[in-house]
Amino acid sequence: MNWRHFLYLCLLAFVVTLALIIGWRLSDQAMAVIVGVVAGVAASIPTSLVVAWITVQGRSALGAQASSAAAPPVQPQVIIVHPAPAAAPNNAASPQSGRSLTVLPAYAAPESTALNGLPFGPRQFTIMGEQDTSAANY
Repeated sequence: MNWRHFLYLCLLAFVVTLALIIGWRLSDQAMAVIVGVVAGVAASIPTSLVVAWITVQGRSALGAQASSAAAPPVQPQVIIVHPAPAAAPNNAASPQSGRSLTVLPAYAAPESTALNGLPFGPRQFTIMGEQDTSAANY
């Protein structure tokens, strides 16, 4: 017997013993969860292999078509970006001279307004089931 076979048998015996000990100690619900996870993983393996096989077949078919059709190489597009001219500091010659379209204006905090046209003031709450104290006593 080869030492590798002996190592594989020892590993197999360890895994089987561990599975039996865990199986006896776990509750039925925990065992059902574990079996469900294992079954889900086992069901996903063939699907993953089929998807990988279809992807490889599609790529090899596209590669064969691309190599058979000798197309001239495509020239890359050249994009030139001109930087915006620097704004003159504090130049009051024209109102647009100091304006730069690349810089956002300063943030202005919104003004507080009344909600739905109601004036601001202390909120009044009515507790259901409590007697109304504002009514006249009779």
